[in-house]
Amino acid sequence: MNASKSVTATFTAVDQVLDVTVDGDGSGTVSSAPDGITCPGDCTEAYAPGTSVTLTVDPDLGSEFAGWSGGGCGDTDLTCTVTMGGPRSVTATFNLAPPAPP
Repeated sequence: MNASKSVTATFTAVDQVLDVTVDGDGSGTVSSAPDGITCPGDCTEAYAPGTSVTLTVDPDLGSEFAGWSGGGCGDTDLTCTVTMGGPRSVTATFNLAPPAPP
């Protein structure tokens, strides 16, 4: 270099992918707010970094929600909020409901 130079760098945040898996011997649906996930069917969505995504389960008739795993979720609440600070994977497990007593 034979003179002073000025440089400007511009960075753009990259959307982060949230991947939801439905597991277990039961069945149900996981949906998201903001919209984007309705799983099974559409189980992957990209969100801006820092976005809080609330996942909500809806067990099918004859099934019960057994719990969450991954993505900072880990209980049996029907909702879980995931903050998109990087790629995230969350599993919702549904079990068959025990038969009703006679």
